[in-house]
Amino acid sequence: MKNVLMIVVDGIGDEYIDELGGTPLEFASPELDTINRMMKEGIGGLHWTVKPGIPPSSDKAHLSLFGYDIEKLKVGRGVFEALGAGVKLEKKDVAFRANFATVTKRDDKLIVDDRRAGRIAGDDAEKLEKVLKKEIEKEELPAFFKHTVEHRGVLVIKGNRFSGEVSDIDPHHVGDPVLAPQPLARVEGEEKEKAKNTCSLLEKMFKTFHKRLDTHPINKKRKEKGQKPANALLLRGGGTMSEVPSFHEKWGMNAVYTAEAALYKGVASFLGMKSLTVEGKLDFSGENVRVRMKKALDVLHGDVDFLFFHIKLADNFSHSKKPRKKAEYLQNVDQSLKSLLEEENLLVILTGDHSSSSRRGRHTGMPVPLLFWGGTPRDACKKFNERELAEKGGLGIVSGTDIMPIALDLSDRVEELGIRADPTLPYYKKRGNHYMEIT
Repeated sequence: MKNVLMIVVDGIGDEYIDELGGTPLEFASPELDTINRMMKEGIGGLHWTVKPGIPPSSDKAHLSLFGYDIEKLKVGRGVFEALGAGVKLEKKDVAFRANFATVTKRDDKLIVDDRRAGRIAGDDAEKLEKVLKKEIEKEELPAFFKHTVEHRGVLVIKGNRFSGEVSDIDPHHVGDPVLAPQPLARVEGEEKEKAKNTCSLLEKMFKTFHKRLDTHPINKKRKEKGQKPANALLLRGGGTMSEVPSFHEKWGMNAVYTAEAALYKGVASFLGMKSLTVEGKLDFSGENVRVRMKKALDVLHGDVDFLFFHIKLADNFSHSKKPRKKAEYLQNVDQSLKSLLEEENLLVILTGDHSSSSRRGRHTGMPVPLLFWGGTPRDACKKFNERELAEKGGLGIVSGTDIMPIALDLSDRVEELGIRADPTLPYYKKRGNHYMEIT
């Protein structure tokens, strides 16, 4: 059996960009020496992460890649963000993803000018974290806030009077007004009352935070420097902890992960994966990818069967509508993956969690490039890009939840359907200790 390395380049797929004469991946493709060699020696295709035309959020996308049915697994994004930030959640805690954002008052509404406050980071973000913590303490709010990276953070509401079944404050679109949270239509009874309590608290916190942030000296200085003020905290993806089969229980593999942002760490942690002990950070040069890959390959030579390797920055360039920078970054990533070509007895999956449009600046529901390499069958593809994979990919177009079964097959980890060598009837190869004794 082969070990499995799943490399997820966030938002790798894109759409035609006039200035590039193709997608960023197509534009970069002639320079992708490492990945193109893997493509020539492997088999590829495209995948619908969830369903055709449905743009998935990153948490839903990754759950699908790991083979989980997102229609049945209803866990809010805030849970994953919290776990990825090292926040321990009690069963009744309600966690939300938080964004420092820029808003402007127009008439009686607050309009979102920038959902990421110019991607605020560093000292400014850390100081504003302390500001919000002081406000929470002063107002005696049953909540906890933690900044994670750039504009991102986590807000956790403590206590048993609250629910994650509420709509977002974040409108998700620049130019739209900040939303008043509402109980989700599907809740009723006691849960609906808890949702109403949550909405009231969220609205109170939002207004309290905005009032304090809007006049804070840090934001005044940011305005003077021509930077966008972080004068609001947009919340989304409320949720509580839930129990699901771990990745090991589902697929029979010991799994480890490495990622740069809290969400991806949180999804992996939620599924029982262990953290790779090397720092993941955003780095345009690809050097951090190279360093993390070296460590990843070291542990894959040990007792680890599966390693999830997340690469974030490509998606950021799509959201910022910088297709050329995205193409350049993909070339840097390619250089950082050279060491893979020396590996044996390893199945590599290279894909994205979704496609992201550098023209529209958001996730899309378009199919995502997919490659398997490492002693696999071969197809006619010579380059790794959307057009080549659509025309010549041997896998065709599959679903995101198909990727793990394909990986188990290509890594020689599966039994034929119908074989009953184990009473639990697992899909992956498993042998118990129920051997027949002969006397």
